[in-house]
Amino acid sequence: MKTPKNYFGAIIALAFGFLTYLGSVSCDPVDLNPDYPFTITVKNRADSLPLANVKVEVFAPVSDSELRFEGFTDQNGRIHFEHDNNAILVVRALRGKAPNYSWIGCGEIRLKANQIAKTTVFLRPYDGNVVGCYL
Repeated sequence: MKTPKNYFGAIIALAFGFLTYLGSVSCDPVDLNPDYPFTITVKNRADSLPLANVKVEVFAPVSDSELRFEGFTDQNGRIHFEHDNNAILVVRALRGKAPNYSWIGCGEIRLKANQIAKTTVFLRPYDGNVVGCYL
């Protein structure tokens, strides 16, 4: 017959082995400096073709925010940006001469850590009777 001391040693060995196993499979490394990349594609609403050289503005929908990205789409109708934090941003695409743009498109994009967020904005003729963007 085994003594209680032997059982106690076996229980300790099993517990240590189980805790070692849990520690090796449950601890994913934490990214302390994640990226928040995002890509916007601009297309024509009428035929869904990508549009090059469209001005794209991305900004936070709050007053006094300095968060702003601007640029022009490439030949594939895409533009890529990166931010340093998660956010929900407004996307506006414009074509024509400022400040009287003739085409406009709007949307939103949600940024997530280490994932490429993507959205497509469709341009349509600008209606001067409508204030701001319409989706």
